[in-house]
Order: sequence, then C-alpha cells, then structure tokens
Amino acid sequence: MSLLDAGDPTRHILHMDADLLIFNKPNRMPIYRGPGGGETLADHLPQLCFERGKPPAAVHRLDSATSGCLVLGRHKGMRRSLSNLFAQGGVEKLYWAVVQGRPLMDQGLIELPLQDVGWPGRPRVKVRMGGKWGRTLFQVMGYGQNETLLALMPQTGRTHQLRVHCAAMGCPIVGDPLYGGAACDGPPMHLHARRILLHGAIQQSFTAPAPPHLQRFLEQMRPF
Repeated sequence: MSLLDAGDPTRHILHMDADLLIFNKPNRMPIYRGPGGGETLADHLPQLCFERGKPPAAVHRLDSATSGCLVLGRHKGMRRSLSNLFAQGGVEKLYWAVVQGRPLMDQGLIELPLQDVGWPGRPRVKVRMGGKWGRTLFQVMGYGQNETLLALMPQTGRTHQLRVHCAAMGCPIVGDPLYGGAACDGPPMHLHARRILLHGAIQQSFTAPAPPHLQRFLEQMRPF
C-alpha cells in the first residue's frame, strides 16, 4: 500500500509554477532508495513531469521519517539557483516536533557540535567536540500529558540536527527510531517541516498541513 494519498503524488503538491514544486512529503517515505528498499518519492517523480517532460528533483534533504515541505526544482537552472539559495542561507525553515518530557526553558538556542560517527546505510550523529557546530532555536507551543510541542528553527543544516539537539536537552522526539530510546519507539516520528520561506528572487513562503498522527496531538494539547 502506498504512503501517498490514494497513491497519487499530485495530491501532495502544495505549490507548483514553471520553475519549482513544493511537495508535502509523507512520513516514512525516503526521497531516494536506500539499502532498505521500499517505496520512495523518486518512484513517483515521473508522474510530476507535467508540461516540462522531465521529472523535478529535490534540492535539499528531508529525513525519511520527517514529513512536510520539500522543495523541488523543475529544471536544471532552477535547481542550481535553489541549491545556491540553500547554501547561502537564503532559506528559513520552521519545524514542529512533539518531544518527550518538558524542556528546562520555554524558549532558547541549542548550540552543540555534531559529528557523524556513521552506521552503514544509517548515519548516526553524536554531540562531540571537534564536530561541526549546529544551532537550533526552539520555542514551546503547547503541552500534552507527558509531551511538549516545540517550534524548531534550525540556523544551520547539519545531518539529523534537530533530532540530536532535542535528544541532547533530554527531550527526544516522539517516535524517533535512532535517538529516542525505548520510550519513543513505535509511533511515527513526530517531526514535521511545517513551513519554508525562500528569500532572494523567489520571496515566497509555503506551509504544509500537519499529518494525521501530529494533528491528533494538536487537537488534544494545552496551548502554551
């Protein structure tokens, strides 16, 4: 059974113009095929050619377990422009995450060095001196029974940055199979790329609705 709504990738399009496409990626769907096999977004890209005749391609990463906004360029020139925009810090991202427990502060900056120690086909990142510094702004949005909803604004783009930063402050993301521990094992990972703002010539913001597992928490939480 496909992870896409009715198996149709066009139902996940948040925005499309002549140059770019914003896709609402489902949880548990990798962009490209990995060692584990299974359904990927790349399998469905030929259905998103439309008048271009060639499929779009993603210009940034989004973990397979993370849902939400994914930016794709519809032609080589736009992919180059978008890649430069990401590299130059011309993109603002907002994520929603449901984490275990309560942070010590309602808002703040997590600034820790991250190093990829590597697992074959499954990278594992640790907080380690000598790694590349990662910076994440966070703010509490609401509370569940034993969980907290956080808004996360990454200021750098390290691998697994948000997942490791949340775990490092003692509040791993619910459902995180790598950094969450036994208490977080089982449900889908509650990390959602809620909004992305592209600066430069594009100057547009795009928002992805919450997936069902996150929407259920939003309906039950107590706003901060």
